Amino acid sequence: MRILCLIAALWLSLSLSAQDLHTYSFEQVDSLQADDRRATVVFLHADWCRYCRAMEQRTFSDERVIQKLNERFYFVSFDGESQEPVRYQSVDWPYEPTGRSTGTHSLAKALGTIDGKLDYPTLTILSEEHEIVFQHSGFLTAEEVLKVLERI
Repeated sequence: MRILCLIAALWLSLSLSAQDLHTYSFEQVDSLQADDRRATVVFLHADWCRYCRAMEQRTFSDERVIQKLNERFYFVSFDGESQEPVRYQSVDWPYEPTGRSTGTHSLAKALGTIDGKLDYPTLTILSEEHEIVFQHSGFLTAEEVLKVLERI
């Protein structure tokens, strides 16, 4: 019984110390920038992308990455195939269908296109002035993301 109580207490203390990654919508970032200017990290993903899920489960669950993102950045996780219109930087960004049940969001294209191509996952970092200062398509480990965040 004591061992069970000890395990439960240890689990509770670990779960209480774990931070949640603060995620924002593009609309929220617009509002927040008025009071607290920060760079914005945008994680572009798609539901069908296994590397995207791996980054969500591994990279963005790492305590060091969570702490760095929460302290210094606004983090936006955005489905590049979302059909919902987005208003960002006083511009209305629509979904652009390419077939009967396929398409890409225009904001994902604007932020994630590298050499004329949009791949998932893509990590894009915007400066406080909303300019793209970093883009990378493909899986990134927690260590790789931390190195990038340190340079920004």
